[in-house]
Amino acid sequence: MTVARSPLARRIALTSAVILAAVSVLVLLAVWSVLNSVASSSISVDPSDATSSSPEVVEATYQLASGAVTNIMLLTGTALLAVAALGSFISYWAAKVSLRRVAEVSAHTRRISASTLDERLNLTGPPDEIKELADTIDNTLSALDEAFAQQERFAANASHELRTPLAVLRTSIESLSRVNNEAAGEDLARAERSTARMETVLDSLILLAQTKQLPADRRFPIDLSASMRIAYEDFAEDFVAQKIDVSISIKEDVNTTGDQTLVLQAIHNLLANAQRYTPSGGRAQIVVDTEGDDAVVVVTNTGRRLEPSEAVRLAEPFNRGENSRQNHIPGTGLGLSIVNSIAVQHGGALTILANPEGGLTATIRLPRTASGAGDRLPGPGVPSRA
Repeated sequence: MTVARSPLARRIALTSAVILAAVSVLVLLAVWSVLNSVASSSISVDPSDATSSSPEVVEATYQLASGAVTNIMLLTGTALLAVAALGSFISYWAAKVSLRRVAEVSAHTRRISASTLDERLNLTGPPDEIKELADTIDNTLSALDEAFAQQERFAANASHELRTPLAVLRTSIESLSRVNNEAAGEDLARAERSTARMETVLDSLILLAQTKQLPADRRFPIDLSASMRIAYEDFAEDFVAQKIDVSISIKEDVNTTGDQTLVLQAIHNLLANAQRYTPSGGRAQIVVDTEGDDAVVVVTNTGRRLEPSEAVRLAEPFNRGENSRQNHIPGTGLGLSIVNSIAVQHGGALTILANPEGGLTATIRLPRTASGAGDRLPGPGVPSRA
């Protein structure tokens, strides 16, 4: 792998250059001191030899010695400069080669997501600190993968263990409700509603437990425009009955890929949230559009004023806002949590904003794909009202 940029390698090379330059200066000073000392001690005046000790001879000797010192200093300085430059380059190259393995670790780690926790770095090379770092990351990924697997096994086992007794209980209640007993009729109806609610909560929790991104074999073309029209048909009469003014803006041919049933469930939950929490005579706006590389679904509704922090927490499981229970609004508090989970599974995101005039704006952003869903669109399942 080629490292396009390596600021750490540059810092190492710069540090090496500074150190080598400082050492070179010290070496030059030492050489200059030694040469001056040698040159001074070699020039002596002998009184018995006037000819050789004349000022002219002494001056010529001094000039010769000074020239030799200067030449030696220039040669030494050039050699030291070359050594410093070569040392800095070697330091940069050696650091870049060593850090190339760090870049491999970083690139591979960035590619790992919740859906690919079974991948490992398996870095080869000498048993140095970088290899130890990669092995530590592999061990951490193994622990995370096991934790996710345990969560999925728990969800599957809980689903299996709870669905059967709930089905039996519901069948028994329905059988008893056929008996003409007015005294027990109200209790049986309440028990039946509670059983249905538990089944809904169970289905919602199973959906919420699916935290991994969808694998490629579960991704199919999805026409979000058609999905919104399908989902809206389930709520059209409810909006009319509550006298909610709904404006719809659906751009044609807005596409993504994924599980049609899950995406339809997410859209269904957004509409259910708007229908439940918009007061009679309020307004709702439904938009399906594109923004850059994103396919966008926006559902806005009027209602009570919320703090921005409260609106963000609505994506948490079982969080229905501060006053929902006092207002006796039905629901499990899992609807928007499921929307958020489904969006993440499809490589997208859910944002929830509190409108200044009251109510919410919920936006799903999914990766946009080219058109062409057509008849290949898998048939949607039946969404549940979480």
